[in-house]
Amino acid sequence: MTFLRILIALLSISSFLPGCARKTNAPQLGNVIETWETGNEKFKIRVTQYGEKNPILLPRYFFVFESAPTKSNDWQGVMTDQTDNGIPIPKDKVRFVNDKTAYVFLKSVFAATVDGGHTWRVWDAKKNVPDWQCCNQAFIRDVSISADGKGTITLAPRFNDIRTKELQTKDYGTTWTAADP
Repeated sequence: MTFLRILIALLSISSFLPGCARKTNAPQLGNVIETWETGNEKFKIRVTQYGEKNPILLPRYFFVFESAPTKSNDWQGVMTDQTDNGIPIPKDKVRFVNDKTAYVFLKSVFAATVDGGHTWRVWDAKKNVPDWQCCNQAFIRDVSISADGKGTITLAPRFNDIRTKELQTKDYGTTWTAADP
């Protein structure tokens, strides 16, 4: 049995043992590690990295993506994703297409806006890729979307035995379909 499988089994068992269970199943954000901000003339995107409050075995790191109009501090949440590794803020995964369109992605979550950051559509591979399996830290390898809404998302199935390695969109990532062979 691999170390990862043993660890997952121990975490599952610990939730049934008195004194070992978390008070809540959802991990909580701890201290801010780093914050980074970028933007254009219309809106900006901020990424904040947090540590996990009271980690059990392995610490988790959370990346919270937010947006706001350029001349405002009225931040709204876009998406949150987590890693088991303490990595720097993934600045290369925040991309502006034009003044109204941008997208962000990390691990298994992708989000896009076409109205200057007022609304975001979030796509989660865990929920939308039929043969997705647990625990891939870099499932979304890359995303490329053009101003007309067409683009591709490249998946890196390191621990996953999936058939689909690339998906296409025609609507800025609202829907993704298997790429043509």
